[in-house]
Amino acid sequence: MLARVKTLADVLAEHGVEVVPTTADRSLRQTCAGRTLERLWERGGEEHVRDLLACILESENNGMALTS
Repeated sequence: MLARVKTLADVLAEHGVEVVPTTADRSLRQTCAGRTLERLWERGGEEHVRDLLACILESENNGMALTS
């Protein structure tokens, strides 16, 4: 049986991150940087994005740091 391939949306959901429109007011774990995350995914892959999210989200008082 083949393993299911993870997508950027899967990884963001695992970390509780939601991509919102650039016109939206962000709250904790929301970002308008969807296109930037897509480029990072394309260039660095799943592990790179996971590491990046962990660094940002696990840093103290950094819940609003997900901006492009």
